[in-house]
Amino acid sequence: MSATADKRPLRLRRLLLTANLLLAIAPALPAFLLTGTADPELAHRAAEVGVVGLVQKPLVDPSRLVEHLAQLAREGLSRNREQTYLERIKERHEHVLARYRSLPRDA
Repeated sequence: MSATADKRPLRLRRLLLTANLLLAIAPALPAFLLTGTADPELAHRAAEVGVVGLVQKPLVDPSRLVEHLAQLAREGLSRNREQTYLERIKERHEHVLARYRSLPRDA
């Protein structure tokens, strides 16, 4: 087993831990990972923790990367707005339902 193969799981854990910490602090923030490897396991596990973009180095065309990240950020903001809207609807629904349940019932 090579030294690079030995370090891969540690790097993977560190990347995912960083993503988890970032998303715990700012869950609505679209998180991206920049990595030097094309690792399907990393992509899968990153998606599981909520990472919305995975970029592989070396960067061939930085302007394309910037455009892509901007698009992913816009999509993330859109998802966040939708989620916030749905949470507000749910809160209102729960409030109305609680008031309805508190009304006196005819026996």
